[in-house]
Amino acid sequence: HSFPTRRSSDLTKVGYYLSSNDNITKSDWFLGDRNFSLGWNTSYTTKRTFRIPANAQLKRYYFGALIDYENTTAERYGGNNRGYIPIEVVP
Repeated sequence: HSFPTRRSSDLTKVGYYLSSNDNITKSDWFLGDRNFSLGWNTSYTTKRTFRIPANAQLKRYYFGALIDYENTTAERYGGNNRGYIPIEVVP
């Protein structure tokens, strides 16, 4: 397989989700997205504020990020494009 070389100007869209389990998918609560210029084998740190939906129950959730959630970036392996942390929604 041959894949195009990513240019520094190429953007990857990251989607943020709230999930009831640690399997973050596009069917979870969508909280927003952001474009990043990500290269191969790189990391990026950012700060962002999200609003938990008003109808979310008071319980444990998983806040997750899906990198390239619209599947627009050519990759050899996309299985490492997600991450999550557990959070508690409290009054």
